[in-house]
Amino acid sequence: MKINVAVVAFAVLFAGCGTTTAPEADASNALLASTTAGAIVPPAPPNPLEEQGEQIQSLIEAGEYVRALGMLSPYLEEGVPATAEALQAIRVLAALTQNWPLAVRCAQKSAQMFPEQALDFGATEVSCLLLEKLYDPALQKTKELVAAAETAPEEVRADFLMKVLGFSIQAFQQKEPVDSRMYLTLLKKQANLPPRLLTAARSLEADFLLQEQKYSAARVIIADLLREDPENLMLAAMINRIDADATLVESLMLNVERTSSDWVLWTRLLVLSTESPDIDKLFERYDVARREKDLKPAEILYQLYAESLQKQNRGALSTEALQAALKDYPDSPSIKNSLAYTYALENNNLPEAETLARDAVKTEPENPAYLDTLGWVLYRKGQFDASLQYLLSAAEQLRDNPEVLEHVGDALNAIGKREEALEFWRRAAALEPDVKFLQNKIEGLK
Repeated sequence: MKINVAVVAFAVLFAGCGTTTAPEADASNALLASTTAGAIVPPAPPNPLEEQGEQIQSLIEAGEYVRALGMLSPYLEEGVPATAEALQAIRVLAALTQNWPLAVRCAQKSAQMFPEQALDFGATEVSCLLLEKLYDPALQKTKELVAAAETAPEEVRADFLMKVLGFSIQAFQQKEPVDSRMYLTLLKKQANLPPRLLTAARSLEADFLLQEQKYSAARVIIADLLREDPENLMLAAMINRIDADATLVESLMLNVERTSSDWVLWTRLLVLSTESPDIDKLFERYDVARREKDLKPAEILYQLYAESLQKQNRGALSTEALQAALKDYPDSPSIKNSLAYTYALENNNLPEAETLARDAVKTEPENPAYLDTLGWVLYRKGQFDASLQYLLSAAEQLRDNPEVLEHVGDALNAIGKREEALEFWRRAAALEPDVKFLQNKIEGLK
């Protein structure tokens, strides 16, 4: 369903909601994502905005966000107390109007009012400074926040440092590669940096270098990372891009024949062969090479292989691959989810599919892919009301995933909610305009 921005902004202003729904613009999405996360704020004093409520509501409903923002902005003045609701409403409206200077002031005031969330609001301030192209102040503010994060709980610190990676991406997307690398350098200098963050920073640095066509420097980083994580699909794809030519597959084949236990070479070859009709023969050779070393095929490569077969419309082989994977990795929620979804696609073994899907969701209750699978399995079993609960939860997190949106539309249509079904199908079709069967569904309900 399409978000009614006016209702959201007004609800935030007067109901004191803890979260908002992000508007369509990418920059606004980024801002709202960083501003609305966090702990529940303390009880606020009576909201003096209630006296102006009707006027502000009318402005918002009329789409006059600038005028509504003008009525709220006095709360950002020094010495003027502001409620959590007022500040959050200003953040929403500043994002909608892309008034980044005002968004910066709002983030600063919010950090003063609610110091327990200072890192979150500080991250918002940095993001807005970058959107203003104020790169030096953004970097300086980041350095201050990184220093402040040293005394935060480890989980909070790690969450903030992940946002620093986001600043690097944002700077790079704004065509500022030098500034983007400064954020990565700042991260890599941190003591006790979680390994996953260090790996992410180094991978991102390699990706930036690739986009700048600095292949030699990128290769050094990627090769080093692959030694630590030989089955990393993203890194394998990156180094394949560097070596891309017509003879690469043949070259890799010769190399794995010479050195059958070089798992980096096998990963690169399998990544490169996902569209090959001979991928089943290749995976069999890889399986033999692993078993000879008393190793199982890597879980991620099992998944890659099964997905490749599915895309080639070789469903039976894909199912067999996932069944073999489950024997090797009986506790893997990812493999359980993939096998359950495969069964649902085939409309086969649905009781087992439900058991597998529920096991996956039990392990990771918020994983949207797992929620979608469980919802789709229940849909296939004819349990449409029950399926909708999980599908809507998945769609809330995966708003731009046409497959999930289509699933929600199918479930709504099955329970007679035709207009709501059409809305979700239209959203899915807008994301995949060339998919004819979506258009056929829409035309069929008109």
